[in-house]
Amino acid sequence: MHTSESGQAVGLDTYIVVERAEHTYVGEYLWQPVPATLHASPSHNAKHSDLILGGGTIIDGVKTTKKSKGRWVEVGSDLWLYVGGNKTKRAGDAVKVGEGKYGPMLAMLLAKLPLLDGYGYSRTVCFPPDTNVHPSLTNGISGLGMDCSSLTWLCLDWLYGRGHTNWYKQHQLIQTPNPFAAIAAAEANGVASETGTDMPAGSGIFLMQSWHDSAAWKGGHQWLQIQLPDGERGDLLERAGVDSTCISLEASNNPRHRGQCPSWSDTRPEWRGREVMWAKLKPVDLYGIAQDV
Repeated sequence: MHTSESGQAVGLDTYIVVERAEHTYVGEYLWQPVPATLHASPSHNAKHSDLILGGGTIIDGVKTTKKSKGRWVEVGSDLWLYVGGNKTKRAGDAVKVGEGKYGPMLAMLLAKLPLLDGYGYSRTVCFPPDTNVHPSLTNGISGLGMDCSSLTWLCLDWLYGRGHTNWYKQHQLIQTPNPFAAIAAAEANGVASETGTDMPAGSGIFLMQSWHDSAAWKGGHQWLQIQLPDGERGDLLERAGVDSTCISLEASNNPRHRGQCPSWSDTRPEWRGREVMWAKLKPVDLYGIAQDV
């Protein structure tokens, strides 16, 4: 252990710089990455450095310093990065990597999600650039929107980076007789370690699919379900605002989500009485390499 200037014991941590973007519409959506700002000292009032950190940058082996106005890490001489903990400011510019096999995977996902700032729930979908989808689905001509299965596809593509047209069609239930094709496709494409029915038990990150009536293809939904112990959650509580051992990440037009995309909730009771299948996703390391469980 190390000790900060204030005498508080801190360990060495790993962070991923959050990815953010400004998007403007001029006939098509134009995305401009927004890098993280570095400060001369651990204060929002400190002078900004000319140096910046791009989204997705991995910061390894740094001390987290806790101040009265948030948490900071020193990434170089007189170069400080705000990583959260101040409720009067926006979420931190980096996400702490949790422990265990799923900690890095969750941190990667949390670092990507700010790219969807400004999105809402919509059946007319606009994916961020570089997503493995047809280019027509990234032009945003009808606005920044995402439905449930498009959000789960985006998360899978972010995590594994090997989506393709046939997989996308299966995931989106296009030209398939199987109402649970998204679960079957995750297994067939090597990102699921196991599959099952009803609600999953144990730790992991799960791709979930449910129906009110699968035979009639009525009331379908997809979401990611995060069931991890405290040590693996990293900054999940601060980012999601939900303290639960079972948290759902989804896009939903349910009124309680207020049209937000993505939204977080503890929704286990909501799925009672539904037909549910799940795929336990294989964890990936910080470099996107899938790990066996």
